Amino acid sequence: WSRILDLPENEPLSLVPFIDFANHNLNASARWFIDDETHNLILRSERKLNPDEEITINYGLKSNEELLYLYGFTLSNNPNDRVTLPVSLLPDDILLEDKLQLIQELKLPPRLTLDINGHLNNESNRLVKILSAQTYETINKENEYYKPYLLNLFNEYLNKLNMCSDDDNEKFIKYYLYSQKLIIQKAIDNLK
Repeated sequence: WSRILDLPENEPLSLVPFIDFANHNLNASARWFIDDETHNLILRSERKLNPDEEITINYGLKSNEELLYLYGFTLSNNPNDRVTLPVSLLPDDILLEDKLQLIQELKLPPRLTLDINGHLNNESNRLVKILSAQTYETINKENEYYKPYLLNLFNEYLNKLNMCSDDDNEKFIKYYLYSQKLIIQKAIDNLK
């Protein structure tokens, strides 16, 4: 992935050798673009660079999970970080069919997404309302099971994260685990 760009041409993804020499920085010193006339990829700085200054580009608004998976690194203070939690329906749920149908109709992904501040996005909030509903009348609004459902889910995930080794020597793994734990803890604090 470090050599692949989403170019605005016929092909959605293009292999661009040597672009991976430019490291990621949120405040990048350069940007890439396609020249309209030559169709060449151009890497250009918008300001004068100092001698020995590293040329960096911005890889996009990616979470630490994406950066780790796609590029093999994380950022210690990533403003785009988030946590994605998989969720599932209980097979003995009396509203199972109704919930599944509604989730499919609304095209909701089967996961919850928390932003850097531990807040659920709109899709995730709608999903929790559906998943925590005990009667059909409460399927689209917060109900008495909404917060306990989330608290249980977040505490369970935090326990799993705590079981991961913090003794790992890789700094990016530590940053990733720490940021995940921080976001989940914020979510738990928000609920309380």
